[in-house]
Amino acid sequence: MTSENLSKASVQEQLDQAHYAVHFANRALVKGDWSEPSYVPARKALDDVMLLLSKAKWLLGRVTGTLAGYEDPFESLEEEAYALKEASALFNQASDRAKEIQQCLETGASLPLFALPGTLDSQGTETLFYDGVPIVPSINPIVVLKGSNHEMGRQYAEQVLDIYGPFIFQWHGRRQFSAENLAEIGKWEAELRQHMPEILDFARGWAEGATGRGVAMDHMQALAIWTGVNPPAKATELMEDAGLFNAEKSLEALRPADRNDMCSGVGAWGDATTDGELVFAATQDQDCTFEATIIAFPDEGNSFIYTPFAANGSLPVMGPHFMAGHPGMNNKGLAYIHHGGAGGTEAPTEWGYGIRRGPMTFHILQYANSAKEALGKILTYPVGDLGVVLGSVGGFWADASYGFSLEGRPGAPNPPSPIIREVTYGRDGKTYNFLYANNNSISPLSGSANGAPSQALGGYQYELEAGWYTADPKLIDADGFAKSMWRRAARCSAARNRYQHRMILAGYGRVDLDYMTMMYRQSGELPSGSFEEIAARYRAGEEWNVSTGHRMNAFTVVAKPDHGDRGVYRGCIGPANRAVHAKDPGHGYYYHDETAAFWEVTLAKDPEAVCSQARELADRKIAAARKTLATVDAQGFAGYAQLESYLSEAAKALQDGSEVEANAPALAGDARWAAIARAVRLFTRAQVRACQVHEAIEKPADKPEMLAYEIAAE
Repeated sequence: MTSENLSKASVQEQLDQAHYAVHFANRALVKGDWSEPSYVPARKALDDVMLLLSKAKWLLGRVTGTLAGYEDPFESLEEEAYALKEASALFNQASDRAKEIQQCLETGASLPLFALPGTLDSQGTETLFYDGVPIVPSINPIVVLKGSNHEMGRQYAEQVLDIYGPFIFQWHGRRQFSAENLAEIGKWEAELRQHMPEILDFARGWAEGATGRGVAMDHMQALAIWTGVNPPAKATELMEDAGLFNAEKSLEALRPADRNDMCSGVGAWGDATTDGELVFAATQDQDCTFEATIIAFPDEGNSFIYTPFAANGSLPVMGPHFMAGHPGMNNKGLAYIHHGGAGGTEAPTEWGYGIRRGPMTFHILQYANSAKEALGKILTYPVGDLGVVLGSVGGFWADASYGFSLEGRPGAPNPPSPIIREVTYGRDGKTYNFLYANNNSISPLSGSANGAPSQALGGYQYELEAGWYTADPKLIDADGFAKSMWRRAARCSAARNRYQHRMILAGYGRVDLDYMTMMYRQSGELPSGSFEEIAARYRAGEEWNVSTGHRMNAFTVVAKPDHGDRGVYRGCIGPANRAVHAKDPGHGYYYHDETAAFWEVTLAKDPEAVCSQARELADRKIAAARKTLATVDAQGFAGYAQLESYLSEAAKALQDGSEVEANAPALAGDARWAAIARAVRLFTRAQVRACQVHEAIEKPADKPEMLAYEIAAE
């Protein structure tokens, strides 16, 4: 393709081709393991490909206007044309190298040398930049906050800037608002002032912290991250202002055939678990961006952990998400597991101003002491803006004695007949103490939700385990692009719902952290046939068994809350098993330096205890990894040198973190908590690298029978 023939659509097609090339190269890679001579160079080569791909996607995002929240579109047509040409060349280079890697893995040929162009540095931050383009961290960073909500907002901005540098907030700090924008922000602000004023304090602190670190930001700019700048939608949209559809009103960056980024969550308690306590797992499913897990110790209310989808509230292509994310949990044993499938039982005539999902999640985690109390609070809020993704309240919440997934609040506040799932039914008619959610409605009362086709067209079909969906391609595409996306979401959710239902019932009574982790490491099935044949059959409506662990996972969490100071939260960027399939004929997403390994933190009594427990666990994991590495031959095991390097990195991170931790008590105010947070990030890095070593040699359980063997062996 010549530069004269380039268009946004043609370069978008090159992006898709590059994603698929990486996907097929990875499928060839995971047929081997660290013991094989071809594995390590191929893995390293794929990391280089991911750098090329990341830079090209960044450039294309600026051309299409889909980097809102991070970068503005180019100012001139000349700049745009040059960037499009560079992105095209990079996509081609990434595709060619990925295909070369795949061929060498499949034929046994030696991998040709490749000199990665450009520079890779950290620019004085904790983040890698490739030719000035930020690279998504392979280990989810953590911030630790303590104090008033104003103080925590300030600390949040400071610590996120420590991690990522100025780019993370600069777009928001230079954003200009019209009089109409300011009026709308004010209306959303009034709702927050009435229902959760501490969010306003957090936003003021955020602006203060960013400005103090050289990224000028005022209160309204910080507040807009939580509220958006638009009035409530009057009809179903996909994104809010500054996302794809308002940037260009085009479909060039979102393809219905291969982009279906949808999340999952499952929680079990009571007689479903080994000790009666709540255990849950959840994934964010999208092309992972720049996140930060929050561990907060407010002066008022509960301490909590929460992972928003993005540290600045915006997802490239997908647009603003108002600091929404999942999961989260607090020190009363309450967990926000997932956004709760999909809504839409409320008529558009009820939509209006209210509370976005992000601020609601912060508030409930800070102030609710149980799932029933959380439900009571949520039912008192207005219907809100249900026309955009996560524009209103709801979700899937649970504790050790009760859980609910809220699928509708018609008539809110204080709706007379809310649609609430509180138990799961089996085919035997019995009720079970677990719930799950993906991106469709499951209650028998929610058949009209989630972009359902009209009854004249046939509507959705209902299945006990799967909920409401259609696999009929004619129905999916019957009413335009926006509704087709909701229907695709319902279809892919149905298969994952079946998986969660089946797996929890299969392990009922022995569900624990290890069982949940295995569930999210287990891959779905891939039907026989070529990719083209499988894709054609899928588009025609064929179903197959999939898993909630798949190549669209952006962040995977397995956790066990506690009413006290022993809550466990495990996090992993991407899927927890590199070898999982995609959940459909899509390409999935891949990451530079992908680890497929969890860090683990405890929601302890105070920041110092969080830090010390992370250190102690890192120390134990390093000792275990060192012992495991000693079981293989340094000369005969092909990946030994790389694994030894990981182990050295883990030991260095443990040492550096210990020094930062030791010096923290001498610091005052925000600096103290920033040091604690920095130490926690070093200790979690040490944990992940040590886990990579151990799990490269001793494969972790990704099937129930492997877990049963491990239990029996103990």
